[in-house]
Amino acid sequence: MNATSPHSPHARWGITLFAIYTLFYVAYVFVMAFIPEQSQREWIGGVNLAVWWGFALIAVAFVLAVVYGWTCRAELETSAYEAGQTPGEQESQP
Repeated sequence: MNATSPHSPHARWGITLFAIYTLFYVAYVFVMAFIPEQSQREWIGGVNLAVWWGFALIAVAFVLAVVYGWTCRAELETSAYEAGQTPGEQESQP
């Protein structure tokens, strides 16, 4: 099974992290569309919830990208070690 297969651990991690982000984003859209008075309420530093949540969306996307990169790299290094290769060395495909 290669890394691009939909059943690979990389694809599962990607789908899982995408689902987490999608739920966070859907909650944001729901609040902004159906409870706009909450989004206009001032929070920390006099900045409203819409702005803080927007920043959080960006931060969560970055954190999830780092998690995905870290987990996929760890899996690649583990599989390379088990195959007797040094990390970063790839098998040549004919």
